[in-house]
Amino acid sequence: MQIENLVLVGTKGEEVPESMPSDERRRLYPPLGVVKIIKLRWKCDGDEFALDLTQGGNKYNWEVLPDRSGFLVTCQQSNGSSSAAILNGDATTRFSLRNPWPDSPFFGPNDKYGFDWPLVHNGQPGFVVGVTSVGATGILTTVDHFYAIDPNTGVFSGSHPLH
Repeated sequence: MQIENLVLVGTKGEEVPESMPSDERRRLYPPLGVVKIIKLRWKCDGDEFALDLTQGGNKYNWEVLPDRSGFLVTCQQSNGSSSAAILNGDATTRFSLRNPWPDSPFFGPNDKYGFDWPLVHNGQPGFVVGVTSVGATGILTTVDHFYAIDPNTGVFSGSHPLH
């Protein structure tokens, strides 16, 4: 089961196929070729699926898995919290994920953290977790950490700060 014919749908109904080159996008949608994407549509095993990226005041970020079997998805909820999941190509949830930051040896009880966005980094799927903490000197520090994940097991397999 693989994602086929992925189309990004804009606020005015613009349709941007995943394969559309940036020069063609700029020609169709001047001046910069930028379209605010609010929905994804795709086919998988002959069936059509869609994902609304702005459901109920929440904002979803997405990334296609390298094997095209599904999506990495984060949700920034209207109440300020965040969540992450791996979706299958048929839009069903493969895994709902617990934020890995509290298991980090660097976790502090006053840390504020959340899933920021999904990312395929050097071919490895994962999620970026933003962490804001106050050090012993009272200085506020914000660092983004990339957490690699095995999309077949839903297990985080490593992490490192993004620079």
